Amino acid sequence: MSTNELNTTAKELLSIRSMIAELEAEAEALTDKLKAAMVERGTEALQGNGWKATWKNVVSSRFDSKRSRPTMQTYTASTASRPPQPASVWEYERGPHIPADQSKRI
Repeated sequence: MSTNELNTTAKELLSIRSMIAELEAEAEALTDKLKAAMVERGTEALQGNGWKATWKNVVSSRFDSKRSRPTMQTYTASTASRPPQPASVWEYERGPHIPADQSKRI
């Protein structure tokens, strides 16, 4: 790709991302209107011609790790990991002196 094509592509991408952000904000505003209508009517669901919207309370139970910390240490092991890098970075880091099968064991 030439520099002009890259600039055009980058500008187009930025424009599309800007449109996406505007549409997400508009969608959030419309969602808030529907939620307000549900609260006003005292219901968890609205239904119309070909659509249904629900907004329900969700109850979740989570493990309290602070409360169980002394006993939890006997059952857990620490591990460290690194997020994967793009293939082009692997190739660059591998270099000519490291075989391909060994470069991915970093």
